[in-house]
Amino acid sequence: ATEVASGAPSDFEQAVALQEWFRTGGGFEYSLETAPGTGTDALVSFLAPGPQGRVGYCEQFASAMAVMARSLGIPARVAVGFLNPDRVSPGLWEYSAWDMHAWPELYFPGAGWVRFEPTPSGRAPQVPSYTRQNLPAPEPLPTLDPSPSAGQPSAGPRPDEPDLPDEPVATSSEGSMPWRWLVALTGGGAAVLVLLLPRAIRVRRRQWRWEQARNTDQAAVIAELAWHELRDTVVDLRRSWPRGLTPYDTRDRLSSWFGTPAGSRRPDFGSVADPEASAALDRIVLTVERSQYAASSDAIDVPALRSDVERCARALTAGAPPRAQTLARWWPASTWPVSIWRGSTRAATRESKGDSTRAERGESEMLDRIGQ
Repeated sequence: ATEVASGAPSDFEQAVALQEWFRTGGGFEYSLETAPGTGTDALVSFLAPGPQGRVGYCEQFASAMAVMARSLGIPARVAVGFLNPDRVSPGLWEYSAWDMHAWPELYFPGAGWVRFEPTPSGRAPQVPSYTRQNLPAPEPLPTLDPSPSAGQPSAGPRPDEPDLPDEPVATSSEGSMPWRWLVALTGGGAAVLVLLLPRAIRVRRRQWRWEQARNTDQAAVIAELAWHELRDTVVDLRRSWPRGLTPYDTRDRLSSWFGTPAGSRRPDFGSVADPEASAALDRIVLTVERSQYAASSDAIDVPALRSDVERCARALTAGAPPRAQTLARWWPASTWPVSIWRGSTRAATRESKGDSTRAERGESEMLDRIGQ
C-alpha cells in the first residue's frame, strides 16, 4: 500500500491510486477459478506476484483494497450487492446470481462512505466517474510582505488598499443596528436549534435501529432493538418504564396505558381500548421471549415487527395526556439522561412501587411457562 499510494497528496488520491493499481498497474486478472482459502495467508497469496498470485474475483479485490486502505489510515468497509441488472421490458429489470458483486467503500470526512471499483474491467467495465476526474493542484499560500521597520519610511499605500481619509470617520448609533440584529438572529437560531435537536436525535435513533434490524439476521439483536424502541416511546411520554419485570409482565403494564385511536367516538383506556394494538404487543412480547429463552428462533419479519411497534406507539400516545404527547413530539425524554426528566415525572415514583414484588412473581411465572 505504501509503495502504490505514498506519493498521492491526499487520502482520496491514495484511494484512487489503489483502485488503479488493482485494475491496470498491478498485473491482476479476474477469474473465478482460484485456490480456496481465507484469512491472512490467502490475502498475501492474492497480492503476491507469481504464477498463483494476483488472480481472483470481486470479493478478493474488494477485501484486499479495504485492508490496504486501512493500513494507510483510511476507514474502509466491504459492501456486497449487484451490478447493473438487465432491462427485460419498460419499467422492469432482472437481477440474477451472475450480477452479484462486492466492492470497497472508503470513508472521507465531509463526503461519507465513497464507493470504489478495484475489480478489473473483465468483470466491472467502469469505475465511478468521480475517480476519473483530475483534481486541481493546490494553490500556493499567499506570502505577506514584511512590515517596514521603525526607521524606514513606508512605501505608501498598496495598490489594492483604499485611499483612506486622514480625518477619523465618525460612526453613528444607527450604524451599529445591523450588528444587534445579527446577534439577535444568531441567538434565536441557536435557540431554535437547541429546541429541535432532541427531536432530530430521536428520529435518527429510530431510523438507525430499524436499519440495524434489516441488516442483521440475529433474532436476539432484532428483538432487542424493537424492545428498546418501545421503551423509548414510553419514556418520551413521561411514563416510567417497568424495571425488573419479564416481557410478559411488562406487557400488562404497557397495555394498561393504551388509549383509543384518534377519531374514536367513545374514548377508552386499557387493553380494551385498542384490540389491534394489544394483539401487536402480544406478538412483540412473544418475539422477545423466543429470542431470549428459546434454544433457537425462526427468522423475524422486520417490517411486520416494525408495524407492530408503531401500532403500539400510537396506542400509548393516545392514552397519554395532551401535554405528554406534545413533550414526546418536541422534547423526547429518551434523548436525555434519566436524571433530567425523572425528577419531574410524578408517575415515576408511584409506578415504581411494588416493582420488586411483581418482578419475583413475573420470574416465577416465566419459569413455569418455559417448563410447560
